[in-house]
Amino acid sequence: MAYQALYRKYRPLTFDDVVGQEPVTRTLKNAVLSGRIGHAYLFCGTRGTGKTTTARILSRALNCENPQDGNPCNQCSSCLGILNESVLDVTEIDAASNNGVDNIRSLRDDAAYSAASVKYKVYIIDEAHMLSQGAYNALLKVLEEPPPGVVFILATTERVSATILSRCQRFDFKRITPHDIAGRLRYIAEKEGVTADERALSLIADAADGALRDGVSLLDQCIGQGGSVTYETALSLLGRTGDRYIEDIFHAVAAEDDKKAVSDFLSFVREGKPVSGFVDSFVRFARELLFCKLTEAPEQMLSLSEDDLSARKALAKAFSKEKLLFCIRLVTEAGVTAKQISNASMLIEVALIQMCRPALSSASDAYNARIAELERKYAQGIPAALPAEGVAPVPKKKVMKMITPEQTTELIAKIKKQWQNVLKEVRSAGETAIYHAILTTDVMEDDGRLVILFASKDSEKLAEGLLSENNRRIRLSEIITAKFGSCPSIILRSQEDYMQEVDVDDDALLAMNKKLAQKAEEVDIYNDTPEDIPVEDMLPPDFNDDIPIPEDEPPEEEEYTFEEDSDDYDEE
Repeated sequence: MAYQALYRKYRPLTFDDVVGQEPVTRTLKNAVLSGRIGHAYLFCGTRGTGKTTTARILSRALNCENPQDGNPCNQCSSCLGILNESVLDVTEIDAASNNGVDNIRSLRDDAAYSAASVKYKVYIIDEAHMLSQGAYNALLKVLEEPPPGVVFILATTERVSATILSRCQRFDFKRITPHDIAGRLRYIAEKEGVTADERALSLIADAADGALRDGVSLLDQCIGQGGSVTYETALSLLGRTGDRYIEDIFHAVAAEDDKKAVSDFLSFVREGKPVSGFVDSFVRFARELLFCKLTEAPEQMLSLSEDDLSARKALAKAFSKEKLLFCIRLVTEAGVTAKQISNASMLIEVALIQMCRPALSSASDAYNARIAELERKYAQGIPAALPAEGVAPVPKKKVMKMITPEQTTELIAKIKKQWQNVLKEVRSAGETAIYHAILTTDVMEDDGRLVILFASKDSEKLAEGLLSENNRRIRLSEIITAKFGSCPSIILRSQEDYMQEVDVDDDALLAMNKKLAQKAEEVDIYNDTPEDIPVEDMLPPDFNDDIPIPEDEPPEEEEYTFEEDSDDYDEE
């Protein structure tokens, strides 16, 4: 007997055998049991998901003499006749090759006659989307109002027109999960008496991409290579012998070892693998790591053996989600650009270096990856990297000590007593702008704050503008902290506003005015100004020196001439 391909040999014969389409098969079984049979069904879905197989099962279930819970018995004369294609009332049409209007007219004329040997006359139209427009138009009427006892089942992998959809009961066949495909492959291997490695079955199921027929065909090929199905056999068949390098590259990226990552990639290339194959394998591996980060049960989403899944989970801990997304973007962009140049591997090498050293990339997701990586290391208690050899460590800034309110009062009294020394410290530090901003001031305490008093509101406003620029207020706090060990909060006030806030009587106000005026007389701010003070530091902050100043030119003098008109002159 001629050899029969496994996908044909193990084609499901009942609704219960159909893998991964439980909602569809359950609905069809209930329709058979209740006798609510539609006149037209539309099965939609990608290749290898069981559309045609389910249509054949339904044709037998409708005509079975002894149905078993909605399933065909596959033992009666009707089921056996349909299986061996001896029953002419069940017709399967390939619309890809019989897509003309004449073919549909012939079908329409044949449908007018009732079934001869079974209960229902069934027409299975495979690849229905291939019908021509004329064929669609010829099918519409009979599809909407067929003769009694006629059922149409249309199977298609693409969209059909709305006029067809409105006349059919639509069932969507979804992609089959890798877990379900691996289970079916395991069943077939046991039936065939073949030893199959779990890792190999998981790899084949993942490569099937949701199509069970593709998975069974790949299993058939693996069995043909040597009897038993091993992981190495499956890798070789699928062209994924370089997958072991992918895992090593991710370990190198996790360790930020760019030399190892590039070296492993070059080993991958030396095996003759294309760059596109590397991109596909890399993205697939990164996707598996990402699923291990996103969900607590990645086995429900990934078709991996227990050993591979444990390895992925352990490796995923070394990455953040942001870092994995950054790696995927780098490789996919390099893969797209690589198609336009001759030496495509160079772009992948650069991408691997940037993965190991995100600081070399200026992309926004590179910054996100670096921040997420620091947060991950901080959460795990990993210390920050030590400074590079030959690089001096950054000195720590002095941090102001926290002091009690009583200590703050004492500190302000000490600052007030030595305020003139503070001014000298400011000038010695080269902060000339700060020095001249607070030169004719005095200090007071207000609710634990150091109040710098000015003689007038204008002086206060000018000083506020100068201290607000270039962090000069912070610099003043640092100078006071260096001298006294700490610095209270600093506020600027004119003596008039301050006296009103603290409700001081007139005598105290006059005394304060006299003290500030005396200090202003003692210090001539203009004559005391060093020559090295930048001019811009002595100007108000809103001064605009871009305004053109017109040159002083003397006004043009108008000349008047007096002419005598002899005709109009009258002599006395």
